[in-house]
Amino acid sequence: MAEVIQLALHARARRILMLLMRRHGIDFFLEQRPGEHFARIDDQKVDLVLSLAGTSSSPVPFDAPDDTEEARCRAMIRRILIRRLALDLVEAGY
Repeated sequence: MAEVIQLALHARARRILMLLMRRHGIDFFLEQRPGEHFARIDDQKVDLVLSLAGTSSSPVPFDAPDDTEEARCRAMIRRILIRRLALDLVEAGY
């Protein structure tokens, strides 16, 4: 059976993510834990983007996303962040 993907939620999440990356940079989404060499993606910041996308005002209202839709959107946000981080590391010479 086909699953319905809320494209409006994904579009809003992507728009908010790009806005936050332009304003604060990729470092805003990273956390450095003591004793670890590399930074990790901060799950709280990913959840922030998801919650902002779900509550933003829009002319097209939609139902509250279910757990699978939130997981799908969270994975999309993480993929974008990983891709951007990889590009920044390559540009820096790592």
